[in-house]
Amino acid sequence: MNIFFIILELFMYGFAVFLTLRKRELAILYLPVLFFINTVIGEHVVSAFVYYGIITFLLIYIIKDNTHFIKANVFAIMLIIYFAVLMGKSSNLIKVRQEVFNVMWMFFLIPLIPMVFKKYTREVIMKELGICACILLGIFIINTGLSSMLNYNIHSMYGITSGVLYGNLYATDFNIIAVAIFLLLLRAIRTKNILFLVVSVLALALISLTLRRSVIGLSILGAGLVVFLFFIQNIKTAMIFGIVAIVAGGLFFTKTKFLSSFNERYELRQLDERALDEEKRLYEYELIYRDMFIHHRYSAWFGYGLLDSPGHYGDGKLYDRSLHSDMTSIAHSSGVLGLVLYLLMFAWAFIRSIRSSYLRSDNFIIFFCAVVFITFTATGRFTQVGCLSLLMLLLNIPLSSPAYEAATEESDEAQPDPDKGQLVLN
Repeated sequence: MNIFFIILELFMYGFAVFLTLRKRELAILYLPVLFFINTVIGEHVVSAFVYYGIITFLLIYIIKDNTHFIKANVFAIMLIIYFAVLMGKSSNLIKVRQEVFNVMWMFFLIPLIPMVFKKYTREVIMKELGICACILLGIFIINTGLSSMLNYNIHSMYGITSGVLYGNLYATDFNIIAVAIFLLLLRAIRTKNILFLVVSVLALALISLTLRRSVIGLSILGAGLVVFLFFIQNIKTAMIFGIVAIVAGGLFFTKTKFLSSFNERYELRQLDERALDEEKRLYEYELIYRDMFIHHRYSAWFGYGLLDSPGHYGDGKLYDRSLHSDMTSIAHSSGVLGLVLYLLMFAWAFIRSIRSSYLRSDNFIIFFCAVVFITFTATGRFTQVGCLSLLMLLLNIPLSSPAYEAATEESDEAQPDPDKGQLVLN
């Protein structure tokens, strides 16, 4: 696996150079790939500061051509300034360095993405996002295949030690896969790209064996929404694809050990114990409320300290367990002020997307993004910049420039030439 990780890290650096030279500001569409590669490889061969420097350089490079990005989301800019102040007061900044970089990058990306999208047609954006999702899921599949063959399993998630393994990936690292599957299926079915379809289905099968309920549920929801959208737009073709999918699925389930492996892992998942853990997640809200408004252990307005929750809330009742829910984690890190700004930042991003939507597919996209955001906000880890960045790229698709009238969504006529920047995917 070390050889694979070295190759993958070298690919990441080479890909970053390629994005700078060839994609220019459209490099923003491929940042989730770089974020995911960093998660997959775990430890860097070279200093991690090279990775931090590459991402930061790409952001500055994109900002250079979009200097008015501040106007796109003022709440994100306020959070950048606010978290920069909190960084200066942090007593443990080195320990949370990676999380701080992730959060700050996300705050910059949220206003940058709509500024870039406005310059390009939907077909250009969707074509690039489709490639991004395919690369991301391809890396996920290859990593899973090699980890399974070499029995490489760092975290032994839920006691799983054999069969399909995932290497360095753990827990919320899988969140980005659900968004990538929806995005690639959306592109695959519209363009009838067999490669995209196969990659999507294979990734869906592999993610199902993680037993991560939120990711599995959102992946199935995304696939269902895409199929339903395609069905109401093109019934005949959808029925053909549906029959093929049913036959292929039947062969897959009967000719492989998928069902037996799934049942075995379901037993290992021990959902009764997980229910207790979720009660702790709900208990966090009471502990934070008591800390801030009853016992006044730290400021209700500004929080305790930036991303420094383990052992520092609830008078240590949950020991060194970090806060899991995004709401409690943000409140603990930055107080009520930071939490309000965070929610307003995403609320404004959704409002802009809703106002710009004009196709039926836009409603499906916004609905899926809303469900994903609510689900992952509840389950936690807003520091997963890869998942949130891909989610924001998906959400901002309606902001891309229309290339033709929305009425063409109802027809199945010959597709325009993508090289001319015209819209193909509705």
